[in-house]
Amino acid sequence: MARYKQIQRDLTYRIYISDSLQNIPQNKFLTTRYYDLIYNTPQKTDNRTGDEIAADVINRLGLKVGE
Repeated sequence: MARYKQIQRDLTYRIYISDSLQNIPQNKFLTTRYYDLIYNTPQKTDNRTGDEIAADVINRLGLKVGE
């Protein structure tokens, strides 16, 4: 899990830098700091059970189970 988080941080950094460099010639700037993206992003916790999540996905896709 730690390796995954490091890969995500690296990817986020690369995207942030490339977007910043792309915007400089247009005289535009990103307003959110990279630090805030990594450390201050509120994490949404899904408190549903696995069955509730599965039912939600099935309903959203319009699948019919058990027919």
